[in-house]
Amino acid sequence: MNPQSARSKIQENIQKHRFHLYLIEGPLLPRYAYTVGLSLTTGYELAFAGGSFFRRLEAAAIIDRLAKNHLEKATQPPSTQTLEPYGEFYFERIHTSWVNQFLNAIPDYFPEETPPCFQILPDASHSTRDVPQMAAPYSTASHTPWQWIEKPWPFQISKDALAATDLPALRGKRVQEVVRWEEERWELFASPGDQVNPDDCRILPLAVLLGLDPSLEIVTRLEIGKGYWRDGEKGDWNRWNW
Repeated sequence: MNPQSARSKIQENIQKHRFHLYLIEGPLLPRYAYTVGLSLTTGYELAFAGGSFFRRLEAAAIIDRLAKNHLEKATQPPSTQTLEPYGEFYFERIHTSWVNQFLNAIPDYFPEETPPCFQILPDASHSTRDVPQMAAPYSTASHTPWQWIEKPWPFQISKDALAATDLPALRGKRVQEVVRWEEERWELFASPGDQVNPDDCRILPLAVLLGLDPSLEIVTRLEIGKGYWRDGEKGDWNRWNW
């Protein structure tokens, strides 16, 4: 979509719904969503970055509902809210470096003065390691799941590679089993595959998991149908013998 068409679509949605909602899903980055035009009523925009505890439609519903709630009772800054069945959500002011790098439709739409932007943060029981601290300046060193927007892709595999993983891994538990099943399909679990709860499974760009844990770099050299395992607490990788 060219810039003029994008702006027309934003204006159309603002007229109909009082804000436009972007949902960004790229091959190298965590999913994120943000509003454009909400600030015309509330004085600020909202963004929900990462949060892979929630599936795609859930994440879209969360930011949509929070935006509509704040339209009805605009506060500055936005107030903590509970959304059933998704938990409690908090808000922090986003540093301008994140706005310029990731939420660039906002300054494009408001070229004279960019409105304040606030990050939607899930409570601890719904948080995952791909949720960035957007109150701090963006840097590739401190926000490694988000680094590939600047850093060149160094691996001899497709940037489009996807991986099935589980919530324990996304919350910081050490990945102990990795398998490459297809050209662009991996599994990386914090438990043996036959013990993983299907409700805990999520599909993410492999690049995000590599950013979260550099020790997973070994998976980029796996042949199709091969895998590695390691102890859940310590130790090096071992090849599967099948």
